[in-house]
Formats: sequence, C-alpha cells, structure tokens
Amino acid sequence: MFRFSNLTQVPDKDEQNVILSTPVPKNSSIFDIKLFIDKKLTKTEKTEALNTIWTPGKNYDFPITLYGSKNLKFQMSWFDKWSWIAYSGLDDGIYCKYCVLFCVKQGGKGGQSLGQLCTQPLKNWKHAIQKLKSHEASNYHINCVLNFQHLSAVISGEESSVYDQINKVAKKTKRR
Repeated sequence: MFRFSNLTQVPDKDEQNVILSTPVPKNSSIFDIKLFIDKKLTKTEKTEALNTIWTPGKNYDFPITLYGSKNLKFQMSWFDKWSWIAYSGLDDGIYCKYCVLFCVKQGGKGGQSLGQLCTQPLKNWKHAIQKLKSHEASNYHINCVLNFQHLSAVISGEESSVYDQINKVAKKTKRR
C-alpha cells in the first residue's frame, strides 16, 4: 500500500517501482490512472489521488492510431469538455477518474462487469465523443461522482458520515 501524503516530490524510477510494486515504463508516471485500477485505497487516499493523477502537458505527443484511412489521436481539448477523464500514457487511452477510484465491482443493469472508462481504457478515438457523452449520462458514473462528493464533504467536515448520522438518530431514539 502506498500513501500519497508521504510523497513531497515525484520519486525517481527505482523508488516508484518500490512504492507501487508495479514496473513503470520510462516515459510514464507513477500517477498514471491505469495504476489506480483495482488498488485498495483508503477514502482519504482516493480523494488525494484525484489531485495527483497524471495529466499530460500541452506539448505531449499523443500516439496516432489509424482507423480506416484516418489518423486519429486523443484531443487535449477533451480535458476541458470532460473534467472527469484521465489520460493513461501506459494505455494510450482514457478512463473516468471517479469510476476508477470510487467504483464497485459491477454496475449497470443486472450487475454487469465494468468495462471502458472504468477498468478498461477507451482507445477508440473514432467513437470517443459518443462514448464519453453516454458514460457521463450513465447512472453508474453519476453515483461514483456523488460518492466522491459525499466523501469530500465528510472529510472536510461539511457533512457527517452515514455512520455518524445513524448513531445520532439512535441516540435520539434512545432518549425518548
């Protein structure tokens, strides 16, 4: 298990491999979104992760993929349009930050396994805009965002945790 709060600067490559126990290629970051998939993180680590997930710089050279006769690649402008996406240099694909960090193992109707944007990268740039719009409107995504918002409010002290709320009600009921 690694802790973000202990990292005051980006570790060198040897330290990165110790922290994650996962080899990180030379041109990638220990904060690549792919490395957070299926990681057991505390609630605080999840919220900290949102602030540390790697984002490519403006001069990042995104790989080009050939679709039929078209050369397509990730568009930097998509970050402005969908603030919840994170690009993975390891996968040349994108994920939903909230669904990766605040997911449950299944979602959708009938408890389907999670796929693109949650546990698998979206890499098909030809249909990316439709997929992003569809994901953003899904109940699963909306619930993950709400889970994050509630957790942030609890951590900041703006709200009580569900556990604390239940205890308050139980105490009031006992007094009566």
